[in-house]
Amino acid sequence: METFVRNLEDSYKKAIGWKNGTGNGIMRSYEEEGLSQEECNNRIINKFARSWKDALTTSQSVAKDDDEGDGPSAYRTTNFSSAALHKKQKTNLDTMLHEGLQRSKSLYKERTEMEKASRENEYQLKLAQDNKRLEVEKERWEREYQLKVNQAQAQLEHQQRDLKIREAHVQTDYVKMLLSLGKTPEQAAKAVQDFFK
Repeated sequence: METFVRNLEDSYKKAIGWKNGTGNGIMRSYEEEGLSQEECNNRIINKFARSWKDALTTSQSVAKDDDEGDGPSAYRTTNFSSAALHKKQKTNLDTMLHEGLQRSKSLYKERTEMEKASRENEYQLKLAQDNKRLEVEKERWEREYQLKVNQAQAQLEHQQRDLKIREAHVQTDYVKMLLSLGKTPEQAAKAVQDFFK
């Protein structure tokens, strides 16, 4: 009977150790291996299940050994209290397994939300950088476009001045030719106006 109770206490303390930090340490160890959150959770759940199964198997084995011993067994006389203790231990292990699952789900949800927020921040940063780059490109393009427009306008004005100068020279030469042909200045002026309408 003492062996049975001692095994139950050891199993219970082992489960408590899982709850109070061993599970978290193993999760960190798994994360250092590069496993995903879901893979970490699955491994921890499997360890909880194996711990619970080992404790249950040990308890059942001890109870069977005590029950099959020679002569009157103390286990038989305290069968009800031992069964109650065994049931309590199983309930505690089930509770801790449930708490471990809930904690794993909570951690997974928190990590997922943090990763989502991180991706959103990265997206917003990249978007701001892209907008800044596009704004700079737009300003550069506008400057280059305005420079080309100014150059084209200056070239057009220069060509127009050259055209007017050549036109004036042609008019002068035409007047001289008319005057040399005996036309009066009035006739020459009228002829020039008619020609360059």
